[in-house]
Amino acid sequence: MGLFGRIKKNLKQVAFDFNDKYESLHSLGKYEEAIACCDEAIALDPKHYLAWLNKGNSLIKLGKNEEAIACYDEVIRLDPEYHSAWINKGTILDVLGKYEEAIACYDEVIRFWPEFYIAWTSKGKILDAMGKYEEAIACYDEVIQFEDSCHSESALFGKGTTLFRLERYEEAIACYDEAIRLHNPGAFTSIDLYSVLNSKGIVLDALGKYEEAIACYDVVNMAVPEYLEGWNLKGQALKELGRDKEAEKCFAKARELDES
Repeated sequence: MGLFGRIKKNLKQVAFDFNDKYESLHSLGKYEEAIACCDEAIALDPKHYLAWLNKGNSLIKLGKNEEAIACYDEVIRLDPEYHSAWINKGTILDVLGKYEEAIACYDEVIRFWPEFYIAWTSKGKILDAMGKYEEAIACYDEVIQFEDSCHSESALFGKGTTLFRLERYEEAIACYDEAIRLHNPGAFTSIDLYSVLNSKGIVLDALGKYEEAIACYDVVNMAVPEYLEGWNLKGQALKELGRDKEAEKCFAKARELDES
C-alpha cells in the first residue's frame, strides 16, 4: 500500500474511533459536544455515514429537526438502502405532521427490506392517525404474518387500537389478549404491557363490562401506582357501577398524583 493509501486508511480509522467518544457524549446528554465530535469525523471522512446519522440523532435532541433531516438525507445519498436513516427521517416527518412524506420514507425501507417490522408498524400508526383504518390494519397484519412473537406484540397492540376506533370491540380485545400472551419483557422490541392492559380496560368499558375493566386497571395500578390515568379510568368504571365512594377514592388518588 502506498503512502497515500496508508494515510487515507489511518484517517478513516481515526474517524471511526470518534464513534466511541460520540456515544459517551450523547448518552450523557452533551449533544452539542456530540455534534462537534461528529463534525470532526466528517471533516476527516465526508463519507462517514455513521457520523452523519449520529449527528442527526443529536440534532433531534436539540429540537433541530430540519437540520437532522438534512443529515439523514446525506446518509441516504451515501447509502440509499441504509434503513436507520429512512426510519429516523420518517419519525421526524411524522412528528412534524408531514404524514405523506413520512409514509414515503417507510415505503422505501419496505422496498429494500420487506420484513422490516418497524417500517410496517410506523406506517400503520400514521395511517391510523390519518383515519385510514383499514390500510393501517393491513400494515399491522403484514407484521403479524411474520410469526415473530417479539415483533407481533407491537403490531397486535396497534391493530387493537385501530379496531377499537372502528368499534370492532371483540376483535380489539382478541388482539390485546394475544399481545399480552406473546409479551416478552426481556425483548428489545417488547411493548409496554400496562398500556395494553389499560387499552383493553377501555374497550371493556365500551362494552359495559365494568368489572372486567376494573380487573385490568387493578393490575396496572398495582404495578405502576404513580400512573394517573389508571386511577381515573378505574374511578370512571366504578362510577358506572354506582360505587361512588370507591370511585371518589380513585379520583382523589389521581388528583394527588397530578398535584405532586
